[in-house]
Amino acid sequence: MGEFKMPESSQELISDIDNQVKHCTKWATHNYNWAQIIFILSVLSSFTAAILVGVGQKDWTAVGLTEIGGRILLAALTGMPASFLLINNTLRFEEKAKWCWKKCRKSERLLRQLRDDPKADVAAISLEFSTMSEEMENEWPAFGATPSQPKKAGT
Repeated sequence: MGEFKMPESSQELISDIDNQVKHCTKWATHNYNWAQIIFILSVLSSFTAAILVGVGQKDWTAVGLTEIGGRILLAALTGMPASFLLINNTLRFEEKAKWCWKKCRKSERLLRQLRDDPKADVAAISLEFSTMSEEMENEWPAFGATPSQPKKAGT
């Protein structure tokens, strides 16, 4: 990114915030889609493994595999849901999508304030946008953080 300079007009600030909204929308959608894809693949692999075990496939050549190849396929399908869960917990796609949507909505609020209030204080809104961005950065779901139990307030 380039050097930051204070916007001189509301149009510059509107452009900055609008770019932030577009960026957050793109990444929120991206992360949400990955969370859904991983969930669907996990369910499908579990379902397929259960079907193969239930059918009791003895002749793997009927599906073009050797017996060892069939066993490897079955073992891989059985292990996939846990692998997908590990990927999802490590990369935290759903949490990142929520974070992006939250930042997007806060930015949209500032955009509406600039649009709807002809007497809006551009410098104050710019400062609020900067403060919000800094605070949101502290809430970013870190890569590889381990899941933890929620804590009750005051404990």
